[in-house]
Amino acid sequence: MEAVETLLGFVALACLVLMIIGLVKPLRVLPNSIHPTRSKVVGIYLTGMMLVGLASRSGQKQRGTGEAEASIPADRVETVQPKAMKEGPKSEDKPDARSTSVSALKIVVESQIVKAVSGKYRYFFDIRNRSQEAYEGSVTITINGKSGPLGRETFSTRKPILPGLGVSVFLDINTGPPRVHGEFGAVDFSYEVQAGGKRIDSGSDAISSNLEDLP
Repeated sequence: MEAVETLLGFVALACLVLMIIGLVKPLRVLPNSIHPTRSKVVGIYLTGMMLVGLASRSGQKQRGTGEAEASIPADRVETVQPKAMKEGPKSEDKPDARSTSVSALKIVVESQIVKAVSGKYRYFFDIRNRSQEAYEGSVTITINGKSGPLGRETFSTRKPILPGLGVSVFLDINTGPPRVHGEFGAVDFSYEVQAGGKRIDSGSDAISSNLEDLP
């Protein structure tokens, strides 16, 4: 680039010398012109200087671009890369869809009726899905007396229980309600609901007072 600038300097100097000569004797600079005048000499000079200026400006832009590219040290090339490209995309912690679904389930168990069947007492329960999603899992029901558990059984769903629907289940034990066995009778029950191997709900309530004796 320095050689080009030197050449442009000589061209500019030559244009200046020719203009001076042309102002004194225009015919020397314009020997083939029919009417050589000083104004024509000045016009040629200005045109030449404009071309020299354009060439010099183009060379400065090219030199500036080259210097900018060369000014980045080789050991710092990595730092100008985007951080995401260097470290890779960060994984966002998203809630597991299965966990969210399980936590939203609401299963309620209610005592319906007690029936005396063949010397035992059959306790009927309604397992109701009061959530917005279908339920699959198991429900463990425990019948309790004043002194502790009297019977327990786990019921697993054969097919999903749709929202708002329920199933009726029962379990047989030897002890009847208090109206039959007094203070030793079954007074309440508790339940535990599981889905996906996790406990998602639990509760307790009184045994129904409806008693039916079957022949």
